[in-house]
Amino acid sequence: MRIASIDIGSNTILLLIASVDMNTLTVTPLFQEYKMPRISTALLSTGKIRNDKIEELCDILSEYKKIAAGYGCEKIIACGTKPFRIANNADEIIIKAKRVTGVNIKPLTGAEEADYSWLGAFSAIQTRKTKLLLDIGGGSTEVIFGSDHSINYSVSFDIGAVYLRERFFSSDPPLPGEINEAGQQIKEVFENVKLNPEDEIYPVAVAGTPTSLVCMINNMRDYDEKFIEGYFLSAGEIKRMLEITSRLSASELREKYGSILDGRADIITAGILILSKFLERTELNGIYVSGRGLRFGAVINFLKNRSEW
Repeated sequence: MRIASIDIGSNTILLLIASVDMNTLTVTPLFQEYKMPRISTALLSTGKIRNDKIEELCDILSEYKKIAAGYGCEKIIACGTKPFRIANNADEIIIKAKRVTGVNIKPLTGAEEADYSWLGAFSAIQTRKTKLLLDIGGGSTEVIFGSDHSINYSVSFDIGAVYLRERFFSSDPPLPGEINEAGQQIKEVFENVKLNPEDEIYPVAVAGTPTSLVCMINNMRDYDEKFIEGYFLSAGEIKRMLEITSRLSASELREKYGSILDGRADIITAGILILSKFLERTELNGIYVSGRGLRFGAVINFLKNRSEW
């Protein structure tokens, strides 16, 4: 069976075309695509997703639907994350998207978003250690602990790379004072996140910040899923990259690192800051990176709970 999975976030809209094994629930990616319309632009100040962003969303969904048809997909799954939880016009957007594109968007709660990201990130990882997942989005960040059998702790924090940039960074590049103020806010957000010192932790980070960081550190101009999957980012590497990016403007970052930062150059410093402060809070010496996340987990959830869809 072939399934198309679409992850609609604050900054990106991601597509996964996958072949699935119905017996083992194995998800094999056949094609992936991403667009960065940033539908959350001005959402915090207005409470609504703008009309031009709604049009972009529908255009992208129509394009993805054609790609899915070309691959012979039997099912299209589309999930809406933080923007659909806070936008006053979310319901009307869902109705319009269904009418215009035929794609039905399922808005996820914070808990569902965390569950799907967990399923996706650890779908190909076997370990007896306590699992930790960090999912840095545009509008929110999910932190999850658990094992192969269950999730023990899951929180969706109302802080993300787009949110941080819009609220704290008025300069480009951000001023040292802006970085410090944003860092203090992150520390307060993660204040109650604690690790059990007796646990052996296997930490994994998903989403655009950690995958982009791997590419930047290794001077990669193209996304290579096999290289990125399982890459270990040390806390020292992350801190050094934060020092570099915080001194460069968005245009300078695009020039230095190329197309890998298209649509992300102005928020990458904010994302790295969240990642760095999380590692400081948990005293982890680094974190593994996975390109699998919510869109993979949504497929697995569909196979397990078809009645929900």
